[in-house]
Amino acid sequence: MDHLEFCFEYSKIHFAKESPRVLLLHSILGVGTNYFPCTVDKIPILQNLLTPLEMRHVEAFPSILRLILRGDFLNKLNAATFDELSAIQGIDFFRVIDNKPISLDSAHDFWVHLNYQLIHLLDFLPLLDWKTAAAKDIFLACFIALYNILHKAKQLQVHLEFHLNELGSSSSDANANANANNNTNAISYSLSLGSLIANYVPAPIQMGIGRRQVAKFSKQIGHSLEFTLRTTTTCTTSSSNIQD
Repeated sequence: MDHLEFCFEYSKIHFAKESPRVLLLHSILGVGTNYFPCTVDKIPILQNLLTPLEMRHVEAFPSILRLILRGDFLNKLNAATFDELSAIQGIDFFRVIDNKPISLDSAHDFWVHLNYQLIHLLDFLPLLDWKTAAAKDIFLACFIALYNILHKAKQLQVHLEFHLNELGSSSSDANANANANNNTNAISYSLSLGSLIANYVPAPIQMGIGRRQVAKFSKQIGHSLEFTLRTTTTCTTSSSNIQD
């Protein structure tokens, strides 16, 4: 619940021109581990409680988040020029809960939605040592990529002050502090699987694990990670159902 409150309140204050209810309800039609707070049969009830625009963003949210975390979607946007980004007129994709084809069918909706996603990623960022974490933390890596895309496209609409080189201590500083605090009488060992992966598994492998997890959960429920970017000139179809 804290996560929902953070997203709602940040949106209400720093993205005031758009409805904050989207981020309050962003996970109601599915979370990353295939838990669905609202079942398919209750979608009409949810739809009646929201405006058409709010519903469009709420039902899109779990799908676009998976595309972001999977990687191909951000890679395609990151490789695009300003003119190519400016030509985007929407996106076609599949709803997580039932694999129904849905769309964000205007440039306005597309860029607004990516600003919602940027706010959402804020709540998953590490507390410190961003320079080191950027290479292996999937949420931070996606946040940085999405921020840069929005900045390049001149579509960063949410108020956000972000300067990676000013945030956190460097890994060398962190190591120095750790060494200063350690002594022969007080040595801390972390034996959790997560800590072992974070500390010893190479960064590319860690990122690959995270991206494969997204594909795994979608495959379990028959959800397609394919998407089509609509542009003023053509449509570009891509698939994130890649087997690593």
